Amino acid sequence: MRLRHTLVKVFVWGGLGAVVVASSGAEGGQEVRRDARPTLEEAFRGWDKGFSSDRKDDRVDALRSMLPRKEEIALLFPEQVDLLWPILDEGHTAMLENVDQMAAQMTRGGGITAIKPIDVRADARRAEGPYREVLAMIPQDVEVFELVVTRGRSTSGSSAYLYVNNRWCWVRGFEAIPKLLESLR
Repeated sequence: MRLRHTLVKVFVWGGLGAVVVASSGAEGGQEVRRDARPTLEEAFRGWDKGFSSDRKDDRVDALRSMLPRKEEIALLFPEQVDLLWPILDEGHTAMLENVDQMAAQMTRGGGITAIKPIDVRADARRAEGPYREVLAMIPQDVEVFELVVTRGRSTSGSSAYLYVNNRWCWVRGFEAIPKLLESLR
C-alpha cells in the first residue's frame, strides 16, 4: 500500500501528472454546433476560465471537466486500464482536494495572450524522443499535442494533450506512462 500511495503522489504532483479531459462549449453568446469539435485552444481557454474564477465551485467544475473517465483510459490503454485506473482515480481525489492550489498554479502569470500548439507526432524530436514508447501504445488516430502558453507575465510549456473519445485530454507526464506501468507489474 505504501508503494501505491507513493506512486499516486508522484503521478499527481511529481511530473508524471494525470490524464485530464476537457470539452468546450459556447461562450459570450456564441452558438456552437452540437457536432462541432472544439479546438485545443478553445478547450484550454475554457479550462483557464474555470480555474480563474473566484468561485470554488467553478474551479472544481473545471477540474472535474478535465479528469478522464475510465472509458477514456480504456480507449487509450485497453490492456492496461485495470492497472492505471485505480491510480488515476485516487489521483483525481487528491487533485480535487487541492483544487485551489492547482488553479493558482495553472493560471499564474496573468491572462493568456497566446497559445501555440505543437503536434507531437509530426515533430520528429518529440515523436522519436520522449514520446516514442507511449505513442506506440495508443491508437494511431489519437492526436497528441504539447502547448506553449504565453501569459502577461510568463510563458510555459505544458505536456501532452490528446483528442480521444470526442474530447481533449490533458496528460501531464504522458511520456512517462510506460515507466509507471512497468513499475506496477
